[in-house]
Amino acid sequence: MRHDSVRSMADAARAVPSIARLNRLYDRATSLVTLGAWECDLDTSALIWTSGVYQLFGLSPLIAPDRAAIVDLYHEESRREMEALRAEAIATGRGFALDARIQTVSGVERWMRLTADVECEKGRARRLYGAKQDITEDRARTERLRRLAERDPLTGLANRGMFQTNFYDLPDALLRARGVSALVLIDLDDFKLINDRLGHSAGDDCLRQVAARLKQLFVDAEMVARIGGDEFAVLLRGIHERDELNHRLEQVLAALRRPVLCHGEPVAVSASAGATLIDDMTVHDPALRFSEADSALYLAKADGRGRARIFALDGRSARPHLSQHWTAMHPPIQLRQVG
Repeated sequence: MRHDSVRSMADAARAVPSIARLNRLYDRATSLVTLGAWECDLDTSALIWTSGVYQLFGLSPLIAPDRAAIVDLYHEESRREMEALRAEAIATGRGFALDARIQTVSGVERWMRLTADVECEKGRARRLYGAKQDITEDRARTERLRRLAERDPLTGLANRGMFQTNFYDLPDALLRARGVSALVLIDLDDFKLINDRLGHSAGDDCLRQVAARLKQLFVDAEMVARIGGDEFAVLLRGIHERDELNHRLEQVLAALRRPVLCHGEPVAVSASAGATLIDDMTVHDPALRFSEADSALYLAKADGRGRARIFALDGRSARPHLSQHWTAMHPPIQLRQVG
């Protein structure tokens, strides 16, 4: 009976994986996702890493990691946030999680998910420990999905929803912090004729080329968006005077008058523009600002097209003419004068 019991215990012992085997299994599994464990002694700043963390930073496991050198591999914003969270964790004994932007020792850009907790002895933080995981591919997938949600699929510009988020829905303080000083609306003249004469495929070619030009012409803008079929919106920065804005718009319209190639055929195009200045001294009313720019655009069209008009408190008036893409979202507003 004793012999059978001893043999059963031996069989059970053989069935339990050894520590070495468990370590090999852990290393193999975590290498699939570049995940590793880490520990930092708060008295000496000495680091202990598993192989996944070495792999993440592109370091040899034969070289002991130096905390100061590793911190330098964080991008500045991520480094500031990490150090602030670390100090708070040490002070409070509570852990944290952070998605940080880093680069390997060879300069490869990566995103890392850092999780940390605190080990305390006699009420004092002695060690930090946790995990670090490469999430670069996850971030790239998220960015691709974000772009799909925020970008116009035909032109690659910001779409109407993104424009609304960054103009209509953005708090006044943030809009001013970004330096937005003017709203410009640009509409192609007689674009329907291109579609009717050459077909919608040619019209799409035209829109793509016009969008590419706008992107170059307004490279300094906060945003260039396609908000309708052939209608674009631009949030300009750094222009505060009417003459300066008018000069800029005349240059833009002149550049847009260059023919575009549709199916290899040069096609004449032109555009009209309406704009309004966003005064730092007044409360930002996005619905009113959009109505002002849209009314100025309507006046530019009525004056013969291919022109630019800027909303003004003085000068001749124009009846309100809200874009068809926005009237569904915002009721007509009584406008001031346009000139």
